[in-house]
Parts: sequence; C-alpha cells; structure tokens
Amino acid sequence: MAGLNFRLVTAGVHFLYLPVYYAAYRNFFGLIPEGYSLEIDTQKSRSDRTAYKMLTNRDFEAYSDVAFAVCDPTMLIDVPTARNVNPIVACALVSNIAFWAIDHESPSVRSISDLKHFKKIISFEAGTTGHRIAQHIRRVANDKIQIETVQMGSEILALQSRPSGTLALSPNLLELDEIVSNRAEFSFTFDLASTPEFSNIVITSLITRHDVATEHKELFEALIRSLAVANSMVRSENEEVVRYAADKFNCPVARAKSALRRGNAAQIFPAGLELTSPQWENAARAYYETKGKDFSGESKNLTSILYDAHIRTYVDKVRLITSTPPPPPPPDFKTSNETATNLQTISYLIGLGLAIGGVVAPTLATGYLAVGSIQIAAALAFVCLMDSFYAYCIVHSVRLRAKPAYIRKVSFVLSTVAGLAAGLWSADLIPWQIASPILGLVWTFYGKLIWDVLFKHDRG
Repeated sequence: MAGLNFRLVTAGVHFLYLPVYYAAYRNFFGLIPEGYSLEIDTQKSRSDRTAYKMLTNRDFEAYSDVAFAVCDPTMLIDVPTARNVNPIVACALVSNIAFWAIDHESPSVRSISDLKHFKKIISFEAGTTGHRIAQHIRRVANDKIQIETVQMGSEILALQSRPSGTLALSPNLLELDEIVSNRAEFSFTFDLASTPEFSNIVITSLITRHDVATEHKELFEALIRSLAVANSMVRSENEEVVRYAADKFNCPVARAKSALRRGNAAQIFPAGLELTSPQWENAARAYYETKGKDFSGESKNLTSILYDAHIRTYVDKVRLITSTPPPPPPPDFKTSNETATNLQTISYLIGLGLAIGGVVAPTLATGYLAVGSIQIAAALAFVCLMDSFYAYCIVHSVRLRAKPAYIRKVSFVLSTVAGLAAGLWSADLIPWQIASPILGLVWTFYGKLIWDVLFKHDRG
C-alpha cells in the first residue's frame, strides 16, 4: 500500500487548532503507518463550509486526496451532501464556543442580552460560526445592531479604527491577549463559552468519510490517536508545545502561554475526543437558534437522525482508540538520548570533511603534503568553532526538524566543499573570486541555524 498521499484541510488558521498543528509538526508522533503520508492544508480565508465541501465533493479532481477536514460539525446540517458520500464526524477538537467579545471601555456585560448597548458587531463573513453567533446576538440583544463582516484574522485590526460602541467577536486568543494587555482602552467584554446558550458546544471537529475510515482504518486510527496525544499535551500546557506555538504564530513565548492558559480556562480543548449526544444536540440547537429558527419538531428530529447516521457509530470507536495508550512518541531531537552520539558523529564528519577538502585535495593537486599544513591548522580551528555553535543549535532548537541522518549528510558535504575551496585557494589553484562565494554559502547555512536559535527560538 505504498504511495498513498492524503490531505487534511482546515477551516482557516487558528490558535485553537494547536493540537492539529502540533501533531503534524511532530510527524504525528510516528504513528502514521508506513505507506501513507498526510499533509495539513491550511488557508487563512477558508470557511467551515468550504473545508467541508472539499471533503465531500468527490466529483472535483483537485479534492480527490482530501480525506479529513477540521471544521464545524454542524456542516452536516448546513451543507447538502451527495447520496454517494457518507461523512463521519470522527471526534471533537474544540469543545466550547471559542469566541471572545472585546471592545472599547464598556458597561458590565454578564449575558448576551446585555450587549444591547452596542451599535455594531465586527464578525467573520457569512458561512462561518462567528457570523452565525453575531446574528444570534443581534436577535437576542438588539435588532438594530449592525453586523460588519471582515476577513478572518482582521477583526482586531478593524476594531482599533472603529468608535466606541463597537464590539468584535474573535477566536484569535493571541491577538486578543496582546491588545488587552497593551492597550488600556480595550477589554474582554465576556467569554461566550460562559453563557448558557454557548456552553458545552463542540464547534470544531475532525470530519472524514466512511470510505476513508474503513478502507484506510490504520491511517484513521493513527490520526485520532496522535490528535489525542497532542490534545493532552496542549491541555497540560506542555512547555514544548508552548514554545512551538510561539514559533508557529510568531509571538513571544509568554504571549503563547497566556493565550493557552485562557483557552484552557474556558475549557476549549476537550477532556475526551468523542462527540457525545448532548454535545451534538447543543451544537445543533445553537446552529438553529443563530439562524432564528426553533429547535423543536422537525429540526430536533433531523438532529437525532444525523447523529445516528454519521456520529454514533464512531463514539465508542474513538473512545476505544484514545483509551488504548499509544506507543511512546519519538522524542524531539533536542531531548533525544541519541543527541550526544549524533553530535559526536557530526563533529567527526565536519572534521573529516574539512580534512579531505583542506588537505587531501591540494596535496593531490600539487604532489607534496607541505601545502596542506596550513589547511590542517585552519581545519582544526574551524571544527572547534563550528562544533560549539552547531551543538548549541542541535540541543536547544525545536526549530531544527530535520532527522539526524540528514543533518549528518549535509554537514559532511558542506564541510567538504568548504575545506576544498579553502585548500585550493591556499594552494593558489583557484582564485578568491570562486572560493569566497563557496565559503560564504556554507557559512550562511550554519549561520541561519544559529540565528534561528539565538533570535527566534527563545523569545519572550
């Protein structure tokens, strides 16, 4: 079963999808079976509806490799599905309404009805969870409230240029935390997950198709298990996860940690990944209510039918998959027990490469060893300096995601090229106009690693 490549598409790019991103970053903890590859396909402006359609539209060749979608599970209700497609809501990923209201200085707000004082709500475009929430707030609080739609990720920026009386709905914990911490005139109005209307509602789930879950059962179970591992690490605010989040979203470590803590306080990341019947019913109720429809009779009956057809079968399966302890995930290279051995090997290869390039090459070219004596001393100095910096990079940087074997090969080749250029230059066999660019490129490669660690990794 070699060469099976699949995609997992996400609705937008959100901090709340951290378990998904981190699982992919860690190569799904080595759980993906041999012969499969799974790529995470993210797009900032992609809506829940679009992600769901990419998964369920089997007539469009460009989506033929889409096997999973991370989006709102109520797309089962919202989007008609072809008869030959059987979507499956595999597991829950965000277990509460992960939206926070933020505004200029405002009166006390304890419930949605207290938002009647606002004149405008900034929200995402139609077809998104955020827009449905905005519509619900307008109906409950004040029909005169205007809804201004913006692209995902620009709601906080838009709020800063709007007058008092404007409210922004956003799931972007990082930007929310930053603006509230640095701008006294802005404040968290309230947490939507704390309201009766929006508590214990799964708004994001992993959706697949029945054919994927059955024909590629090993891949399906491996993905569920790896997401469970990542979700557990996110819930525990694992230090490595926090550092990864800071790097992924280009923010200080302290900011990532604060945002993650706020998300956990709102119980955004579920304790268990299975999507229970009460959670699904709450999600469906919120869906209909945000559209101004009653949740009774036909709509409630449809909700029950959809749960039986597309969710119930996989609740026990997911519970069983996640309750079985997975094999220990392969440690990140920086904490591996093989780190010392790898560093030692890399050091030897760098030295060997320099020796070959700086001594052997000019010696063979000129016919006597004396020419290489200068290169021997230079090579030793080069190795000492390089090893100290390179060891620091390997040990302290989670950014260095390449496998040790790859690093060793690259180190040996580049060091050989550098030594060769230096040796031939010293033996007057090539001009400095050729040697210096080669040396510059090699040093740029190593310098990039050092720069990433010193100036990008430990921010905050």
